[in-house]
Amino acid sequence: MPLPTNNVIFETSKDWETWNRNITALARSLNLWDEVQGTISWLSQPVIPNRNDYMERVPINPPLPPGATPAEDPAAEPTIRVAGGPAAPQTRSRGQQSYTVDAAKRWAEDLNLYKILSNNFNQQLVHRTSLTKYVNETVSDTLRNNHCDPSDTVTIWYTNLKRVGEAEEGF
Repeated sequence: MPLPTNNVIFETSKDWETWNRNITALARSLNLWDEVQGTISWLSQPVIPNRNDYMERVPINPPLPPGATPAEDPAAEPTIRVAGGPAAPQTRSRGQQSYTVDAAKRWAEDLNLYKILSNNFNQQLVHRTSLTKYVNETVSDTLRNNHCDPSDTVTIWYTNLKRVGEAEEGF
């Protein structure tokens, strides 16, 4: 995204109105104005889903045919009886987890969502870099050193610079 060509160096409160108009136009063109104002948060880097998190414990007993009881199914594995409760199918030990069809589907959906979120994050990061570059190129060294801490977001920079720009004395 090209930077505005009528750049004003923001040095005093006299420069604020023009500089603010330029940065507002740039932020809007990059679709970052709400983030700059702090009305919505910057995107966070998404975390790729771990396929192992989708492994499931699978019962040893296969599902019974409709209407069959365990005694009628000769292939049925033993079940665990809880005192006073119904029979529960045995399950494989923790080390014998399976990646089921449903788990694969959930993982694929989450992976697709991750790709979309990652793309949005990367696009915003590129745009945020353009905005940061603009501030670095159009704010005086004195103002930048006093009000734009590199560890802060552009939102905090803008808020700090706005205070200076709207002040009677400038600094």
